[in-house]
Amino acid sequence: MLGVAMLVGCPNAGPETACSDGLDNDKNGAIDCNDVSCQNLAICAAEDCTVVGDEDGDGQADCNDSDCSQDEACQAAGEANCTNAIDDDEDGDTDCDDTDCAADAICQAPPQENCSNGIDDDNNTAIDCDDPFCTGSPFCAVELCDDFIDNDFDSMIDCADPDCAGVPICQQ
Repeated sequence: MLGVAMLVGCPNAGPETACSDGLDNDKNGAIDCNDVSCQNLAICAAEDCTVVGDEDGDGQADCNDSDCSQDEACQAAGEANCTNAIDDDEDGDTDCDDTDCAADAICQAPPQENCSNGIDDDNNTAIDCDDPFCTGSPFCAVELCDDFIDNDFDSMIDCADPDCAGVPICQQ
């Protein structure tokens, strides 16, 4: 009977006092989270890779938790939508910045020039209105002061447009 008591532990040993120190503090043969005294603590909870949240309290949730690296749900998971500005798979990368979206057609499209930010967005050495992509853009349109058309799309035509203030035809 004494041998059984040694395996089970001393009945008066008390609960495991530290559940993450790698020691059998209560000398019952069960270390840390394997000890019944620790099993209900957050530190000993198992990460549920399919339920939103950090069940094991280690600061990493779901598929971002290393405990889930081999979980089938996380291996199959990926960025579900590559255009919604949400980190669907919670890996820290959003949409086209996520490697899961590399094959998505929207992420393979070449970058387009933003015609009003002063940056060469499409890397063709032409910035904004100097870029052929911006031809016809309202940001790049120039008001012609004698054709009765709102060429720069600002709702002001010819001499009524401040862009034509210094043009001789509009000073008459």
